[in-house]
Amino acid sequence: MSEHDLEKTPEVQYAKLEFLGFDARIGRLRYMVWQLGLAGIFIVSALVGLFAVFVSPIVSVLILGVANILYLILTLRIAAQRLHDLNFSAWMLLLLMVPIANVVLGIMALVMPGTPGSNRFGAPPPPNSTSVKIVGTILIFIYCVCIAGIGAIATSPLAYVFINAVNRLSL
Repeated sequence: MSEHDLEKTPEVQYAKLEFLGFDARIGRLRYMVWQLGLAGIFIVSALVGLFAVFVSPIVSVLILGVANILYLILTLRIAAQRLHDLNFSAWMLLLLMVPIANVVLGIMALVMPGTPGSNRFGAPPPPNSTSVKIVGTILIFIYCVCIAGIGAIATSPLAYVFINAVNRLSL
């Protein structure tokens, strides 16, 4: 084998992204961004469904029901793709019904890096685009601010005043 052959790096084949498929793989950052996008769409459709109650309660229930079913299906599809990137079967999604295991599975999906190269579920996902990186960075910043805010509120003297006032009212 010549030195020229050793300098060549093999071209990596990336899988095609499939937002609606169970068979593809997605990385951590894209998983967070897609979940954020779905949550935003769900919140908007839920607000439309809630305001539709002024028109007709039946229309409101239909909008909310369809929105919930679509959100559930699409969220499970994205989570299955993330598990495939970790080289786990999508059947592990059944762990979402087990109280402590669902938290562990969620943390694993967000923290663990995907399998390098191809695995039994296909080629690796393509690298993140600039827009995915920007939205992912904003999302991580929002998460950190929310966690810090919750901690600040929970430890503030105002929280103790509020808790004491509620306790006095319940007596």
